[in-house]
Amino acid sequence: MLVWVKTEKETTMVQQIAFISSRFGRDLPQPFAVASLAAYLIRRYPPVATDSLDLAIPLKSGGAAMRATRAAVLLLVAGLPRAAAPQVAPAGAPPRAQVLAAATNVMQTARYSTLITIGADGQPQARIVDPFVPEADFTIWIATNPLTRKVMEIRRDPRVTLLYFNPAAAAYVTVLGTATLVADSAEKARHWKDEWAAYYKDGPRGDGYLLIRVRPTRLEVVSPSHGLVNDPKTWRPILVDMP
Repeated sequence: MLVWVKTEKETTMVQQIAFISSRFGRDLPQPFAVASLAAYLIRRYPPVATDSLDLAIPLKSGGAAMRATRAAVLLLVAGLPRAAAPQVAPAGAPPRAQVLAAATNVMQTARYSTLITIGADGQPQARIVDPFVPEADFTIWIATNPLTRKVMEIRRDPRVTLLYFNPAAAAYVTVLGTATLVADSAEKARHWKDEWAAYYKDGPRGDGYLLIRVRPTRLEVVSPSHGLVNDPKTWRPILVDMP
């Protein structure tokens, strides 16, 4: 925030502007009044940076004059430039590399994801999954039981959506893509976690262990800590089409 230092000259200027504002301010359009008064002070008296709201300007008169001066001070403070709100989108599209790096970080931090498939009746079906860390091209691998509902739904319609959410950072990544069922023994051995042994009695080489490979077609990213925020008007996230 920018305010004016408390000197006798500045105090006099604020009181004079308060008088003008009290006499004519109601007849001026508000944006014009704010811009005119603020611009005048900026030209005449360069402001200093401070986090304090206590202007503490001494006034020699009370009543209407004091109220007018307070009104002028509030008007000037309201018209000053302030730090950007967290949800104001930066001008222009962010670099692709920045978006992909942020997406990778959010996905790794979130770990778990929601996998959404399309049911036989057209109703989206969602469940929590424990995917592997995305590859360099954002291919995502997920392990499952071949008898699960999601496997049947992917066979019927391979379009899927994955949602990663990190509540601590208010960040998320939505991955839209196409899923493929993979039963290759080498890939299953490569994509295995020992902590899953309790769920797959025959390990990664058994018939009860199947992989889902998701190749993304689009990423939607919001991560304020990486400077990626929703459009302030439409709430649309940052979009990246994948080859």
